[in-house]
Amino acid sequence: MTTDTTRMRDIVARIRSAKDEYHRLEYDEPDPQVLNPPALPADLARLAQRVGHALPESYASFLSLHDGWLNFDGGAMILPTGEHAKPW
Repeated sequence: MTTDTTRMRDIVARIRSAKDEYHRLEYDEPDPQVLNPPALPADLARLAQRVGHALPESYASFLSLHDGWLNFDGGAMILPTGEHAKPW
């Protein structure tokens, strides 16, 4: 595991924990956030091709750990690699 991946794993864990703690205090229930399984290298390559340039390292690092984060903030999400081509 690279240093970037280790750092990203720690950042995600801290954000998830803070969001869960806030949600429990505010609503007395766990936060409904969902972290997807890792994106495959081929998924990352397709996304980079789709957007026309290399993905930012931090975003690629996040996607290599979790291919999206559902219910990240209310109904908003961090898009999975396969969702970028769909119309909004």
